[in-house]
Amino acid sequence: MKIAIIAITRNGARLGARLRAGLGDADLYALQKYLGQAGKGAVPFGGELKELLPELWSGYRGLVCIMATGIVVRLLAPLLEGKEKDPAVVAMDDAGKFAISLLSGHLGGANELAERCAFVSGARPVITTATDVNGLPSFDMLAKDQGWGIDDLDRVKLLNSLLLDDEEIAVVDPSGQVRS
Repeated sequence: MKIAIIAITRNGARLGARLRAGLGDADLYALQKYLGQAGKGAVPFGGELKELLPELWSGYRGLVCIMATGIVVRLLAPLLEGKEKDPAVVAMDDAGKFAISLLSGHLGGANELAERCAFVSGARPVITTATDVNGLPSFDMLAKDQGWGIDDLDRVKLLNSLLLDDEEIAVVDPSGQVRS
């Protein structure tokens, strides 16, 4: 997954440099004045997040925003299309205490990206998807893992809700790919 890391503070640039080194296929965008802390190869920007984030939105499958979640939500809200289309978005505080899976947790991979960011930085991952926090599988991830298409994501919500309510669900698989 191609990842963009965006840092707007001195501490954020330092954290971004650690994340870039540890995540692999990642680019670090840092405010011009913090390039010294961001390390070699960081991409400078002039501070206009409202211009930068829409550019990165379509060019990356994952965004790690080292800034307040409120900033991220306000700037990305107009870009949202749906969890099957939006990139994974993780918000991190500049002290590196939390890695919050913010958007596209399952299908986009934000839950996994938050876990990876936490591992690299020593942060605590914050995952709020109900199936994950209850130790249950989600049908959208089962479909993704098996390479299946999902015709109607609203049906997945219903299935996940049934799982959370401890209801029985039968999976019919004529191909024999799924084993219990």
